[in-house]
Amino acid sequence: MLTLSHLLVMYHPKADHSQEFADEITRFLAQRPGLEVRQVSLEEPDGRALVAGHDLIVALGGDGTL
Repeated sequence: MLTLSHLLVMYHPKADHSQEFADEITRFLAQRPGLEVRQVSLEEPDGRALVAGHDLIVALGGDGTL
């Protein structure tokens, strides 16, 4: 059974409403006990470096390519 403990929500800041949707997803998932959720923009300087160490990545506002 897969256990998720670290989740990353990445969003493209130039895509319509992607940050608002990322905020909503992050708030929802952060309510889950034992789940650490981080949110980052694809344009943040170290955003892509944060990928390591996460069990699941949710990509918003693009084609899903990181």
